[in-house]
Amino acid sequence: MHRSTFFMAALIATTASVTLAELKVETFRVSESRIVQVKKLKSDKTFSQSSSLTVQLLISGPEVEAFSHYAQIQPTEARDDSGQSLVRKQSPFGQNQFRELNREQMWFFEDNPPKDQIKIDVNLMAPTRKATKIKVLKGSLQLQSSITKAVTFPAKITKAINDKVLKAAGVVIEITQVNKTKGSIQLKTRDPKKLVHGNLEILDAKGKKISQGYSSFGFNNQRTITLDTNGKLPAGSIVRVLIVESRKTIDVPFELKDIPLP
Repeated sequence: MHRSTFFMAALIATTASVTLAELKVETFRVSESRIVQVKKLKSDKTFSQSSSLTVQLLISGPEVEAFSHYAQIQPTEARDDSGQSLVRKQSPFGQNQFRELNREQMWFFEDNPPKDQIKIDVNLMAPTRKATKIKVLKGSLQLQSSITKAVTFPAKITKAINDKVLKAAGVVIEITQVNKTKGSIQLKTRDPKKLVHGNLEILDAKGKKISQGYSSFGFNNQRTITLDTNGKLPAGSIVRVLIVESRKTIDVPFELKDIPLP
């Protein structure tokens, strides 16, 4: 069973601690999943299925556009109105590691995705059946902003791109396939320091973005990426990649109260 509720926090009593000029933390969405294992089979390879609650935070403000990564949120306090703690015990694996903010996925159904807003999930334990709201949700989130430099190169098959910015970052990029008729390009990247910022893009000769599709797979900091223009690849097309030159991390404490449960 899956229950979900959607609301803007401005409609309920919430508060948020702010560390930047106009940065705001609000509750955006609350969803709940309850699972009961009625019968276990010998062939059942599922390791952990447990009921859960997810609170999605909306972070807004002019500074948001510069954020590129976030660290997984571990609340310091989360309690429903029955008094039960909702703080989930988390595995140390992956904690304190920064993850890329994938805005394309985050705002997939938006025609004009906002540049000054991002959504981040907080994972909690399921509340008691009698609970009607989260009495308090308290913690902090870490956000990273990045200063980047653009590197461009022709959209044609080539071995490792010879560029001083890429070399300084330890990033290796090769173009392995180019289909001018279908307008697609396949690249292989190696990025041990995780300094490639966001998605690679195809631009036309005038510098206008023409890539519309993006897929990626890989492991150990090596990826195979396919870019698609959904049309023919025009002459003079180039590939653009943003490389991080420096990062700044900020800590944003928040305290939200009386969040309705689904």
